[in-house]
Amino acid sequence: MKAQVDQEHRLDNETSDRLTDTLLINCGRALAQAVDEQQLLQSVCNILVKDRGFRMAWFGYLEPDAGNIRLVAQAGDQNGFLTETNSSELPAIMVIRVRRAGSKTLPVAL
Repeated sequence: MKAQVDQEHRLDNETSDRLTDTLLINCGRALAQAVDEQQLLQSVCNILVKDRGFRMAWFGYLEPDAGNIRLVAQAGDQNGFLTETNSSELPAIMVIRVRRAGSKTLPVAL
């Protein structure tokens, strides 16, 4: 029984390592081909969604003065979550606000 569990664990690790290697190779390729930061970020989002099976990937920049996140690249947002949600309601902004308020812990449910 232990041998079977060990073998399954080893196979899981090997699969994870292959996926990580593929991701790094694809992102490295995107970095080499990108003509600007916007294209690089969009390419990484596309890789995560199309090649790695993520449901959604996005990059945003924190705008400290406005207290929100400006969406700069996204892929896989089939339900319009990012376009329909006010950026002040995104879980990332909620976490930033909690941390700014001096809390040492993060919200449990976002």
